[in-house]
Amino acid sequence: GLGSIIPNCHHLPFIEDSELQERFIKNINMSGATCARVFLDDTYGKFEQKLGDYNPKSIDKITELSKRIPLVVDLFDAFYLLHADYDNPGFSRSRLNSPYLVQKGGKSIREQQLAIFLDKEIRSKLMYRFWVASSALRNSPFIKAICVGNEVNIRSRDRKYDRALHTDFYEEAVDTIHSAGWNGPIMLGIDDPNLVDEDIFAKKQNQVINTLHAYPWSSSYRIREYKQRKNHPIPLGVQEVGMPKEDYEVSSADYDVECSRFILATVWKLSQTDQNGVKPLISHIGPWRVSADGDFHQDNYEINFRDMPQTLSALVNGVRPLLENPNYLPNSVSWFPLL
Repeated sequence: GLGSIIPNCHHLPFIEDSELQERFIKNINMSGATCARVFLDDTYGKFEQKLGDYNPKSIDKITELSKRIPLVVDLFDAFYLLHADYDNPGFSRSRLNSPYLVQKGGKSIREQQLAIFLDKEIRSKLMYRFWVASSALRNSPFIKAICVGNEVNIRSRDRKYDRALHTDFYEEAVDTIHSAGWNGPIMLGIDDPNLVDEDIFAKKQNQVINTLHAYPWSSSYRIREYKQRKNHPIPLGVQEVGMPKEDYEVSSADYDVECSRFILATVWKLSQTDQNGVKPLISHIGPWRVSADGDFHQDNYEINFRDMPQTLSALVNGVRPLLENPNYLPNSVSWFPLL
C-alpha cells in the first residue's frame, strides 16, 4: 500500500551523489514511510527540456531509485510554468521557464499559461507526455501511484469557472494515464481540492485521490471550503504540508515545534466529522520537504528528522495512528500540548 506518510523528496532520483541519496532514504525511513513522492520534472530530471523531446534516462533514474524505496511519481511539475513568477513565502520569485510556455500569436504570459488548459495543440502535447511517462512506468512493481503533476492549477476570480476548467483538464489526464495501461492509484496533485468536482472522479476505473497542499497562509480556507461539501466520494491526500523556516532562524527548536503543531492541527481539522455528518477519508500526509545533510536544493522548507524530533514524533505518534486506525482517539499527552 501507499502508507499514511509519503514524504516529499522531489529531486531525489536525480541526486548523483549516492551517499547523499542514501542519507535521504534513511531520513525517509525514520518516519516509518513506505514510499516517497518524486517529480519527473524538466529542472532536475530534464525529462522534456524541448517540447515533445523526451529523455528516457530520466525515467530510468526513477525506476532504479524505486528499487531502493517505492515511489509516487508526478508526471509534470508546473511550478516554473504557473507559479514561479510571484512571491512565494520562504523563497523569492524567479523566471518562468517551461517547454509548455509557448509564444503563439503575441499572447500574454497569462494566455500562454492558460494554453495547457485551453489551447488544443498545447494541451494535447501535455496529455501525450502523461501517456508516454505512464507507459514507461506501468510495469515497475515499485511505482505505487502516479500523480498527474505538481500544482497544475491556475486561478481566476470566477470560482465556478475555475472548477469547471480544472475538472475537465484532470478528467482527461486521468483517462489518458489509464489508457496507457496504468491501473494503480492516480493522485491529482492539485493544491486545492475544491478546484475539481470529485463526483466525476468517483466513477473512474482507477482509484483517484484528490489532493491538498497545506501551508499556513492557505490551508484554513481550503479546509473550511472542503468541509462544507455534502459528500466526499474520493479520498483526500494531504500531499504537501509544511511551513517556511524564515521566521524561525533564531532557534531551530522553535521551527521544529511550530512545524509539528501545524502538521497535527492540519490533520486534526480535516479528520473531524463535518457539519453534514461526513468524515472525509484522508489517505495520507506528505511533509514538505524531507531533506538531508548536503542537500543542494534549498527552499527554506527543509525537514531533517535528525534535527527535528518534535516533527518526527508528530508524524509517527500522531498522524500515523489517526489515519491508520479509524477508532483512534488522540490523548492529551501526544496531541494537545502541540495544538
